[in-house]
Amino acid sequence: RVRARSRFVLPVRVDNAEAQTTFSWEWAVDRKDIAFEGYFEAEGEDAQYPVLVIKWERHPAEVPVVGSYTVSRPGVLMLSWDNTYSVFTDKRITYTIEKSETMAE
Repeated sequence: RVRARSRFVLPVRVDNAEAQTTFSWEWAVDRKDIAFEGYFEAEGEDAQYPVLVIKWERHPAEVPVVGSYTVSRPGVLMLSWDNTYSVFTDKRITYTIEKSETMAE
């Protein structure tokens, strides 16, 4: 549940530096709309600023949102649902996230 005037951030850890890791997600909000964005924060000495994965955008209720992102280094994928613009209405989200790895050659 994402309360009115707040956000929910889901950090998804990537530990394996030897593989390409793909995260796939599907989510929906129960009523009205909610904003969603994602970014990846790489780790290591040569890490740069966070990489925007999904631009902040409002999505309507009951329309599933599907996406994916592939990384090849350790870090954290941050998925964020933003309800800060809603003064009174809490939102309930349902989500599924799947992870698959492909070993680098």
